[in-house]
Amino acid sequence: MKQTFSRIEPKVADVGGMKDVVISLTIGLSVTDEKSGLSANRDAVVPLPDPDPDGFTPFEQLGEDWAMEIAEREAQARGWAEECKAEILTRLAKPKAKAFAWANG
Repeated sequence: MKQTFSRIEPKVADVGGMKDVVISLTIGLSVTDEKSGLSANRDAVVPLPDPDPDGFTPFEQLGEDWAMEIAEREAQARGWAEECKAEILTRLAKPKAKAFAWANG
């Protein structure tokens, strides 16, 4: 099954004299069964602690790796991939309706 982050969206505010501090990330994970096309999603707002003024990185200098590290850590801690896979497998195991060929009239 394929996993992708469908959302990584920062919310910023001025904090303690620092401009555009990322105070939270909205993250979303999508898991897709490539054979059936079924997918499951999870998302959450992850609050972030105030930064240390001595080690503050300006918003414009934050790279993709910074955001991905947080997103991956949160998704792992919350067990999202396993939850999504289990949801998809449950849906795949359910009986499906199917019409008779002669009933398409």
